[in-house]
Amino acid sequence: DRDEHVDHDGGRDPALLDRIADVAGAIDAVEAFHTEHDEDVTARLVTFAADRGLLVTGGSDFHGDDAGRAVGLGVMGLPKASSDRLAASFPA
Repeated sequence: DRDEHVDHDGGRDPALLDRIADVAGAIDAVEAFHTEHDEDVTARLVTFAADRGLLVTGGSDFHGDDAGRAVGLGVMGLPKASSDRLAASFPA
């Protein structure tokens, strides 16, 4: 399974989203919920994913206490509907 990490400002770039759309058949999900995404970027990425039938993922991007990030483990959640759809995509 592949998750496209658009980068933290990529959701603001329609040209980048268009390029991703060209290869959307090669990805399963878009990380829309991220601690460095503002509401506008998240909304654009959620819409992008929905328009293409892609799953939505998210997380805190926690890389350990020594990574130098101010973000802690588990501070970013995924809406229940997105979480349920993601879980349902895995074989039982």
